[in-house]
Amino acid sequence: MDENKTKQQLIEEIKVLRQKLHEYEARLLKAEDAVAWEAKVNATLVELSKALIKPDNSIENLSMLVLGYAKYLTNSPVGYAGYVDKQTNSFVSPAITSEVSEIFDIPKGNIEFNDFRGPWGWVLENKKSLVMNEPSDGSGANVLLRKSVPLKRFLSVPAMLGKIIVGQITVGNAANAYSEKDIQLLERIAVLYSIAIQHLWTEEVITHMAYFDEITNLPNRRLFNDRLFVAISNANRYRNRLAVMFLDLDGFKNVNDTLGHQMGDQLLVEIAYRLSHTVRQSDTVARMGGDEFTVLLTQAEHEKDIINVANKILKAVRQPIMIDGNEINITISIGIAQYPDNGKDVNALLKSADIALYRAKELGKNNYQFSSNRE
Repeated sequence: MDENKTKQQLIEEIKVLRQKLHEYEARLLKAEDAVAWEAKVNATLVELSKALIKPDNSIENLSMLVLGYAKYLTNSPVGYAGYVDKQTNSFVSPAITSEVSEIFDIPKGNIEFNDFRGPWGWVLENKKSLVMNEPSDGSGANVLLRKSVPLKRFLSVPAMLGKIIVGQITVGNAANAYSEKDIQLLERIAVLYSIAIQHLWTEEVITHMAYFDEITNLPNRRLFNDRLFVAISNANRYRNRLAVMFLDLDGFKNVNDTLGHQMGDQLLVEIAYRLSHTVRQSDTVARMGGDEFTVLLTQAEHEKDIINVANKILKAVRQPIMIDGNEINITISIGIAQYPDNGKDVNALLKSADIALYRAKELGKNNYQFSSNRE
């Protein structure tokens, strides 16, 4: 110990050392808090990523999950999450808190925004994140919250796939000002949201390809058989009747041979349209392949109702069809099988309808015939 130091000097040095120790402990606690927060965030994001890729998810569920996690991690009481509809190019928000609905006088539900004005519109238009901790804070965006809107704080980020915007996540009214950490956090959630949307869209495309005809966009054989199986199960349970029609175009090969396969495909599309608009929405029209179609009539209790549908189909198909300046006249033949009289499972009903179709062809085409098979 330096004997020249006074007692007072030693006391002062001890005070300085204690102050430095307190500062070190504070920094250590802050670092520990930061590590704990990062661990919490990472664990939460892992939970979210697992939840987002669950099978049979819907975009509504995805949006609700994303909004819930975004509010939780940013300590925000209000917000919304949504996506840009690929068909209409409008912004759809399936997840929106009641407070936001009230603020903007928006009814609850699957809301579409076509007018991208205000700060939310700026985010969609510029594809950049935006934070405003005061109504007058434009954050370089040169936009203002309306004075009448009670949002004190606002944070919104775009959900991007490359350079394409697919959605948006917005939170508001946090207790404390939104920080750079909050922006980065919401952007990380937006990345997961984008991936989930892309995954869902890809799954939808794959499913559509698996169950729908590429040319006519009608259900294909696989989907028709599935629906027929379910219809038979319901008919058996509730003691109902149903009918299956097997249809084949008369002279389709001649159209392909003389006008080409492209013209033939256009003809199939028109036939599919006419068939779909002849039956009820609860019924199913499918393309089985080539020029063959099937129709499932549920609740076909009376034969006269089946005959009525068959006559409507014959009339609809034989109306002249104009394609690229060419008038095409074609007819269709129909074979009809009824459950349970002509079959009690998918294969038996389709076989009975196919045999009836063959007889309709033999009898001159452009007519319908009922199956004579009995079970």
